[in-house]
Amino acid sequence: MLVLSVFYFIVVKYNIWIASVLFGLSVHMRIYPLIYVFGLLLFIYHSSNKLKHVFYFSILSFCVFMALNIISYYYSFQSDGVTNKYLEEAWLYHLTRVDTQHNYSIYFYLLRMNSLSASANANSCYVWNVPWLVFFQQCVAFWLSRFAFVPQFAIILAISFRYYSSLHLVIFLTTFAFVTYNKVLQFNCVCTAQYFNWYIAILPLILPFTCTEKIDWTKIFSQFCSDWKLRRWLIGFFVCIIMWFSCNGHWLFWAYRYEILKKHDELVNVWFASIAFFIVNNILMLGLLLCFRSDNLQHFPKVNDQKKKA
Repeated sequence: MLVLSVFYFIVVKYNIWIASVLFGLSVHMRIYPLIYVFGLLLFIYHSSNKLKHVFYFSILSFCVFMALNIISYYYSFQSDGVTNKYLEEAWLYHLTRVDTQHNYSIYFYLLRMNSLSASANANSCYVWNVPWLVFFQQCVAFWLSRFAFVPQFAIILAISFRYYSSLHLVIFLTTFAFVTYNKVLQFNCVCTAQYFNWYIAILPLILPFTCTEKIDWTKIFSQFCSDWKLRRWLIGFFVCIIMWFSCNGHWLFWAYRYEILKKHDELVNVWFASIAFFIVNNILMLGLLLCFRSDNLQHFPKVNDQKKKA
């Protein structure tokens, strides 16, 4: 909700004061909105051509963020008397977290190999239990456990600098890429994958910009039969949904066998399912880039008005 509010006050209202306060609050509540900072700053400069707007947004967001952290740190110290408890549990925890349990990330199996490489049952976790291949897998696992964030960070930067003029696309793709390339995509005990909600909530922002035809939802059936462009778009949209849910179900099938049926020799199949899910997510990202129409941004006059005033 806070991320969508930031988007609303920047794109629709172009009120950088309220947007900066909300952005500082959103990063304080959940650290992941920090990935939007490059796209937001570039979009603000692109919309106004005024560097001072970028400066105002940056300073005010940072001040709100720091003020909330100082208040939280103070009350945490007052209640527990431990100086670094808040910093450790709120922020430093993210730098040291390594989850080797099965999850949607393509890295979990490699991180697991790296963590078990010094144990007595290390050989049981290798995909190919041949001496020279074991050494190769150990090397790959060792380096990925330390530099897995590099492709994630590089893709976020590339998206922000390439598509900053379309903040809808930047916010969605940044979130989608961050989740897809993340080291930990934990499937938790109540059968929800919370990370997927981050980009599913933003999906309605970009769907109108992927179709060149205006959709009348009250006459969708007749329009579907008569308009081949709309028909092609709807078919492609449902194909993407089927691909995503199919790969998700495929992963859940192997995870169920491993976790519930206790077939521990099938953990590698969970990893292969994670790789398939990763590939499908990248295909969906490329498909979105191919059908996105940035010229439809004229539907938001506030942004265009800011460009004319600059």
